[in-house]
Amino acid sequence: MTKVYRAFVFCGLVSILAACATVSPSPLLSDDTPLSGEIVLTVYGMSCPLCASNLDQHLQRLPGVEELYPDLDTGDIRITLTEGETLPVSAFAEAVRRGGFTLQSAQQAEE
Repeated sequence: MTKVYRAFVFCGLVSILAACATVSPSPLLSDDTPLSGEIVLTVYGMSCPLCASNLDQHLQRLPGVEELYPDLDTGDIRITLTEGETLPVSAFAEAVRRGGFTLQSAQQAEE
């Protein structure tokens, strides 16, 4: 490979990684509002399948998480908790932060 081509590939990879690892302080890290049942998280910067997979692993470690459905187009993750399980918004915010992203919002899913 030529030096110019290598530099082009390197810059492209750096750009992709920078977009995937966007982290800023979340105002939701101290929110203790309990959520249960079906929840919708909106995550800033989640746009590639590899990143979503990494984030899924962190969210699945939370107690009571049964199912996860990420939507890369909207940045939303729909989560279903086991019946009777509640988690504070701060637990979701911390898991999202550990996954390398920022939680924009967390709310009960509309029925």
